[in-house]
Amino acid sequence: MPEAARSVAAVRTRRSSALPWIVGGVAVLGLSTLGVALFGGAGEGRGLRVGSDVAEARRAGFEINITAVGELEAARQVQLRNDLERQTTIVEIVPEGSSVKAGDVLARLNADEMQRQIDEESMQVDSAQAAVIAAEIAADIQKSENESKVRQARLKVDLADLALREWAEGTVATQRETNRIAIEKADRELARLDERRLNSESLHGRGFLSKDELERDRTAVLEARADLTKARLAHDTYETYQHPKEERTKTSELEEARAELERVSKTNDSELTSKQAALANARNQLASRQARLKRLEEQRDKATLKAPIDGLVVYTTSLRQWRWMGRSWAVGSQVYPGQEIIVLPDTSGMLATVRVHESLAGRITPGLTAIVKVDALGGRALPGTVESIGVLAQSDDWIDENKREYTVKIALAEPVAALKPSMRVEATIRLASVEPTLTVPIQAVFMDGAVRFVYADRSQGLVRVPVRVGKRSDTLCEITAGLSEADRVLIRDPRPGEALVTAWEKAALDAAGYALDDRGQAIDPVATAGEPAPPAEARAHPPRP
Repeated sequence: MPEAARSVAAVRTRRSSALPWIVGGVAVLGLSTLGVALFGGAGEGRGLRVGSDVAEARRAGFEINITAVGELEAARQVQLRNDLERQTTIVEIVPEGSSVKAGDVLARLNADEMQRQIDEESMQVDSAQAAVIAAEIAADIQKSENESKVRQARLKVDLADLALREWAEGTVATQRETNRIAIEKADRELARLDERRLNSESLHGRGFLSKDELERDRTAVLEARADLTKARLAHDTYETYQHPKEERTKTSELEEARAELERVSKTNDSELTSKQAALANARNQLASRQARLKRLEEQRDKATLKAPIDGLVVYTTSLRQWRWMGRSWAVGSQVYPGQEIIVLPDTSGMLATVRVHESLAGRITPGLTAIVKVDALGGRALPGTVESIGVLAQSDDWIDENKREYTVKIALAEPVAALKPSMRVEATIRLASVEPTLTVPIQAVFMDGAVRFVYADRSQGLVRVPVRVGKRSDTLCEITAGLSEADRVLIRDPRPGEALVTAWEKAALDAAGYALDDRGQAIDPVATAGEPAPPAEARAHPPRP
């Protein structure tokens, strides 16, 4: 193929690889409308026809913007869901789109089964309360019985102790004194009678006393000696046998009384512990029943959905993530535990939620100004400010799964009563402003390899002129080299034979900052040297291949 033919083929290749969406912006021209040169196609020796496909290079300022589409949402909204622990049905629901006040009933869920369980549980609570009362009475009775048993056992201990002390301090002393006196009396009686016997024997020997009287005195001595022996024996028996026996008996009775007191105390503690355990169990049962009843009552109350704030009723079935259901909420609709039913947005503050391609999201920062156009309001433009940029990119395009977009939220500057969630919007986010500079429409710039060029109107017709492109918007390009003010350029693809296509001239390439390599191919030294990418505003429009 001839070199000229290859050049024409390259020239006719438009920028099909550009992004499918455009980086928005409105050119601020500062004067009036952009001057459009009106002339026709040029062949050799022919004049230009008047038309709207040629523009003049003019000095103009413009804005670098990003345009994205999305929808409105409330800055503040509350989600109401089925907080019941079971699947149920809707028995009442307010119409979607209703404006409600805080406290208004929005929906009622079927709670008949819940009410039946509440009735049954209420009876169980009553029974549990009666069981607690009975257990409390039983515990009180046990305490009273324990006190009585302890008093009786302590009385026995006291009596046994008194009996022991009475015996030790009274009975024993008395008995010992009695035994001592008996021995002493018997001993004295024996001495007296023995002396009398001696006197009687003396008198009998002298004939003053009869033998019979002497024998009586002798018998009396024998009896007195026997009495002394018995008295001494009684004393020894008491000290050896009776006293230890009585001491052990009295001591044992006291010890037994004390042991009985300890047994009574332990038995009382055991029985009282049992009664208290029964009482604690009854109270636990009551608390458990009451907690279950309370939970059931709370569940029943949750069957009535009330508005916590003023707002506009939006069914979740109308939201994008729920549209797969294919139906709207109505009386009789089944709802599952935790399923969202109503979104209550506060329309006094609205956000525009738009989606921006991931290649552009890095240029957006909170605080940038934006203009939001609402389709439902006839394209009315509302001022706003970028509030936030999503943390993660999302892919909602099932046709192009590789398309990744970030969610940008724009806060509207002033409330508008007619705004509602999900209204479609188009947001123009202003990235930067360019001071007046030499510009051409962005449609006028083409690429041939590394060279950007325009079709400029020269004396010989339309010719390719290399240019150096600076900052760009979706409508205008800054030309930093290659053109002069008032130069006219074609803003469409040339028709066959309309433009003069020749090899690049070195002087023209040098004027625009390009060069030729060793093989004679045009190159861009700036790109070859790896110069850092231009600032964000300069990259607002993707390069045209």
